[in-house]
Amino acid sequence: MDIRGLSTPDALQKLLEEMHDIIQEDKLQDARHSNSLNDNMYSRLTKAALQIREPLCTFNWISLAVLSAEVVAMIVAYEIHEYLKSQALLWEAILLLILAVFNFLFACWDTQLRKTEMRTRTEWLCNFVNEWKHKCEWIPENYPHIHSPQSPSITLQATIRDGNIVNLPWALLVKGDVIVLRPGQPAPGRCRNIAGKNEPNFILEADEIYAPLTNSDKAGSFNTPLLRRPLPCTYCILEETPYVQSIRIALKESLNRPTGVLYKEKFLCFAVCLEQFIAPIFLVLLLVFNAGRYFYFSEYLSSGHWTDMFLIQPCLVVLPLLPLVLPVAWLIINVYGVALILALFYTARHFKISNDPFEDAEVTAPTHPSFWVKCKEMKPYFLDTLVGRGKSPFRTGNIFQTLSSVTALCCVDKKGILSWPNPTAEKVFFLRNGSWGHQKTDFGKEGATLKPSATTRAEVLDLSHDCTKPFRLQFDDPSWQQYIGSLKPLGLAILLNTCNPSTQERYAQFCSHLACLSKFHEDTVPVTNRRAMILIFTRCSCLCELAKQIGFQSTARNVFSLKDQLFIFRHVTDPSSRKDRLARSLSLPKLKFPFPNMVGVCVQESHTGRFQLLTQGTGEILLDACVDYWNGVDLCPLTLADRKRILDFYNRSSLTAYCTAFSYRPVDTRYQETTVCGGPESLFQTSGVYLELPTDSSHLYHPQRSPTPEGPVSLSRIQSDSNLYCGTATGGYFSRSNDSLMDESPNEPSPNSPEGVFQLQCNQTFVGMVTMQYQARTDMVQLIEQLDKSSIRFVHFSKENELRSRVFSEKMGLESGWNCHISLLSEHEVESKEDGEELTNRRTNKSSMSLLNKEEYTALNAATRNVHCLSISAPSAINVEMTQVKFEDEIFLHSLTDDDSRSDNSDTDLLKDEDRDRLFHSQKSPVSVKTPSPQCHHLVNCSNDGSSPSLDRCRSASRSSSSSSSSSSSCSSSSSSSSSLLNVTGGGGSCWDLNLSRSQSHVTESTEQSAPVAFDLTNRAKLPRGIEEIRPHIENVDNVPLLVSLFTESTPTATREMIKIMQEYGEVVCIVGSSASAYNCALFMQADASLAVEPLYPQVCQQVPVVSSVSQTNVLSPAELSRRLNSLPCALSFHRDELSSLLHLVLESRHVGVCLRNVLQLWAASIASLSTVQLIAALFFLPPIFTTGQVLWLSCIIIPLLSISLMGAPTDPDVMNIATGKNSRKIDKGTFKFVLWSYGLKFLPTMIVLLIFFGASLLSLCSYVSPNCQMVSKCLWVYPSQNGTVLKGLWSGWGEPAHEHLLYTIQHTTALAFVIYLVFISLSFVHRQSHFWQVNPLNNRLWITCCAVVSILQIIFFSMGIWSVDAHSVKDGQCNSASSGSGFPLPAWLLLVWPTLLIPFNELVKHYEIKVNVRLQKRARLEFGTKLGMNSPF
Repeated sequence: MDIRGLSTPDALQKLLEEMHDIIQEDKLQDARHSNSLNDNMYSRLTKAALQIREPLCTFNWISLAVLSAEVVAMIVAYEIHEYLKSQALLWEAILLLILAVFNFLFACWDTQLRKTEMRTRTEWLCNFVNEWKHKCEWIPENYPHIHSPQSPSITLQATIRDGNIVNLPWALLVKGDVIVLRPGQPAPGRCRNIAGKNEPNFILEADEIYAPLTNSDKAGSFNTPLLRRPLPCTYCILEETPYVQSIRIALKESLNRPTGVLYKEKFLCFAVCLEQFIAPIFLVLLLVFNAGRYFYFSEYLSSGHWTDMFLIQPCLVVLPLLPLVLPVAWLIINVYGVALILALFYTARHFKISNDPFEDAEVTAPTHPSFWVKCKEMKPYFLDTLVGRGKSPFRTGNIFQTLSSVTALCCVDKKGILSWPNPTAEKVFFLRNGSWGHQKTDFGKEGATLKPSATTRAEVLDLSHDCTKPFRLQFDDPSWQQYIGSLKPLGLAILLNTCNPSTQERYAQFCSHLACLSKFHEDTVPVTNRRAMILIFTRCSCLCELAKQIGFQSTARNVFSLKDQLFIFRHVTDPSSRKDRLARSLSLPKLKFPFPNMVGVCVQESHTGRFQLLTQGTGEILLDACVDYWNGVDLCPLTLADRKRILDFYNRSSLTAYCTAFSYRPVDTRYQETTVCGGPESLFQTSGVYLELPTDSSHLYHPQRSPTPEGPVSLSRIQSDSNLYCGTATGGYFSRSNDSLMDESPNEPSPNSPEGVFQLQCNQTFVGMVTMQYQARTDMVQLIEQLDKSSIRFVHFSKENELRSRVFSEKMGLESGWNCHISLLSEHEVESKEDGEELTNRRTNKSSMSLLNKEEYTALNAATRNVHCLSISAPSAINVEMTQVKFEDEIFLHSLTDDDSRSDNSDTDLLKDEDRDRLFHSQKSPVSVKTPSPQCHHLVNCSNDGSSPSLDRCRSASRSSSSSSSSSSSCSSSSSSSSSLLNVTGGGGSCWDLNLSRSQSHVTESTEQSAPVAFDLTNRAKLPRGIEEIRPHIENVDNVPLLVSLFTESTPTATREMIKIMQEYGEVVCIVGSSASAYNCALFMQADASLAVEPLYPQVCQQVPVVSSVSQTNVLSPAELSRRLNSLPCALSFHRDELSSLLHLVLESRHVGVCLRNVLQLWAASIASLSTVQLIAALFFLPPIFTTGQVLWLSCIIIPLLSISLMGAPTDPDVMNIATGKNSRKIDKGTFKFVLWSYGLKFLPTMIVLLIFFGASLLSLCSYVSPNCQMVSKCLWVYPSQNGTVLKGLWSGWGEPAHEHLLYTIQHTTALAFVIYLVFISLSFVHRQSHFWQVNPLNNRLWITCCAVVSILQIIFFSMGIWSVDAHSVKDGQCNSASSGSGFPLPAWLLLVWPTLLIPFNELVKHYEIKVNVRLQKRARLEFGTKLGMNSPF
């Protein structure tokens, strides 16, 4: 079937058309919404822009209404007032009207940009795709490798593009693409198959699993090996574009993100406190007081015109409290913050944190140029962000505000972001004979003999990973080469099986087959990620480096030619039927076992022509096929104790790591010329079948047991074979070809039959095991450390089970104690997984073409909800899945037979408590175990008729004492894993006992207590389990779920709900996730802000690159284009290697956030004091202390400039030590009292000084004020009087045209003094946490400049006011002698004395603030670090 698929330009054009359609659909939806509400677009926009209770709205209906009322009041006063000063009211009213209209239009414009920001970004993406659609001439090498290991962080789909099958990033899939679905793989979108002859048609919905199981694949129990055909792949045509759903989510959720902390603080300070609380109180108080003064006290204390008392003066008191220029200033400051973060990110994105894992993570301020140079760098980002064309969603996901107040940094993807993309080897396990453990043997020397030994040692060598390289390893033990004889066969098996490029295609097919089967087996885990445990090395990890460390050159595999591959698997037995205590001791939910499977490669040595079979697989099935082990020198029989050691290590390692066993055997001459080993009609390569074994295969393996020759005969035959061409100079490993050991029987099955194939893989030699683990990136470890110092909680949402997640969390430096993690897997999902009857019926009643229908898909939803994550995370899916394990305290060893248990009870090793504690809590590795002497295992003659050989029971002559040895101390990366093995003292029993040859019964009781990590697996903290239990727990028990750093078994839905819960309780959440995942868009939109990281792609082999770079340097790669598309909802998008710059972004954001808080506090306190001083002056029966023009001047020019100047403070690294607190800004009594006390002490004395100066100035000049320009000798209060009665007129003459220039002069002088005092007060706001003698305030050059500018502007304003007063006075022509205040004795000494006292007084107040803040910070740090809830046993 010749299928060409779409070409790249055509596919991108279709993607572009789909994106345009979504944009038009969003516009039509807005229009339909407006029509349904009988509302036009402008009215909707007005309502949204002026909401009273919306923190995002700086200018609201109240502000607009009050400003409009003040404009009307001024116009009325202008029309009624008969004096010349009313001329200024007209211009001031016009100015206020302009400000009101401008703020209204500005609010509508900003709201419109906010509502359409995500749509604008989508349109920008459309233009970007349109620009590149004809430039992208990609070849297959530009895509990720077709056999690249799949990862939960990366969603790829095999697709036919330009006539080639490529691994296409999911975001580039379009409607009409021809995709290749593998068995067990979920569909990326709605698709239909391309049916061939005699093939049914079917349609798969998005995330529906393609499972072509037949009735034969789901057959019931059987007792003989069966050949299974691989489940076929299928070609499907996509009927929808998957990326369209992400765009829909982004457009729908763009306005639903939480409001930032700084927005709430601004809203609380200005809108609630000043505008909605203080302004009405001041207004009512002033109107009531002025009414009494005007109607009842005007004869005793003069008053002004009624327009002054009831229109102008109330306007002057309320006017400073209104947001006149705040909306513009707020937007500019926020745009500056975002532009600064973007400029810093794009200039310092390549900043690297030290890779030394032992170096403390310290963050210092980045070396920046001067402020003006930074402004020059920020200019393009500033302008683009301001007009809504920025690279970051400023209005719907402000990255600056989020990072400045972030309390939880959540990572939803592990592989390629937190860890290296490929797991690396951590431990190597093998058995050796004690007498040869520490000596070198020259195998080429004739007459070499073996000394008999009664000791079998289990050696475990630890390896350390180079934190700077993804694959580099080294042995921890400097004397590891003494074990080279045991390591060489392992290295060769790695090169020929795991890291052989020729095996990749069929390995991937086998993985898909097992993945599909595992979805319908209740006792196995999905295996689509690494698909099968045996393929961990092939698909998820490259162990070439381990082989290289052992000594093999990369050309060693050239000596061998691949002839065939052998694939074997079997299902897992019901754990309830297992006899070992490991299975019985597990509590809910029951343990999920690996799908037992193994693969082997038949290779031919070019020099000798001999055939070898090298196998790797899960421990239990591979060990069943082994009869002896290689001890580095010779073959030794596998005793029951040896099998227990191997399975004990395998089962313990599989709990938290990924363990694979290796074995070897020479191929019999009967198979070398047959179709099994690469003949012209190879059974496996031609028909492509797999061998399935019965669940219980013990009855099959027993007849095939071949006695292992002992003594010089075995050694001579091993020595006769050629060397395996290891690259080291130390001794070599010799392959054996003991054809004579397998005497052909006339009753033996044909090599081409299932029985013959089964016989081929029997009688193997156990070589060793390798455990692997994902290694945490050093920069992430240091990032987490620094975040913790900054009171930012790093939260990992792990898709893996509890044990694996906790092991990796320890590697990252996260707490993994008893109350530091929560599973989001719901209890009902666990129960649905355990419903064996339902799953059994599903397996037996399916039709011949087992495609999941709707009902079955729904039924399996709980078990496969996270199918994408599990299906593409092989090691995590293949190995033990357990969410809660309960170990019992007692240890019992299986006696070899029931007879022995009864008759020789003293031979059973029952460990005492102290011995058990010493063994199971020891951190030494490995533990050598003595076994019975080989004399007890002499085998009797085996019959050649295929029947079972008769076995004589052998007794141990004497019991051996246990001994232990340690190879080396564990490396730091594996310090949490104990390598201690159980000491087993030999008892009687046959080596090949039928009842004990089953791998399921080989698990030793030591597994219960020798888990590789000392975790308490019981839920002592009584933490909730399942996402639906989180809220009730927080409401009714404690807040521990908000304090943990690890959530396990997380699905995208559960993760999003948990993030929502965190936000409901005040957490500011920033999400870091993969830009290559198909399931992160909804998570990105839920967070306050999100960062898209392009993860590192896993490699098939370190010798094979993931992708080949595009030939043209200016052409985007498929992965880069996909990253741009997937980053639509994200504030920043970058490559994994650039993630280390995140700390400096947080540092700069916090600094700007602190500066912005200082701006808001100084601004609010200044305008509040400006309003308060006018109210107090009125309450003290004084004339207006400021004119309308002065209030406008101070509110719109002076105070904003002086406040904004605080943004120029240099970056202080100490801001990283500040705990930002929750996103819930509510006023309590304590906070209210502290604000009144602190800011009252800073501003109230200054207001009192101004009032004293104003009153004293009036009092000193009142004798010059009289109706007839005659000097009077007495004053009542501050008003001229005669005979104890104040003079008639406006303000007793102060407001009359003849003398109002005197009042103007005093008002201008007072305004100048107010500005000078504000400059001195602002000194204490420059560095809020340090005194001016500790940190020089002059290093804020912007503040210095603005102080000078403000002072100069105010002096100019004062001079113009005085000149204007003189001009009007001269023009009037009355009382010219008093036209200027220069000759009047004003109390200027008050203005000079107070600044010298103001600075130390404010520093005393600041000292009190610092002490309070230090106490609050200590409390916040304590709350941050405390996780103990009400169920704490401590």
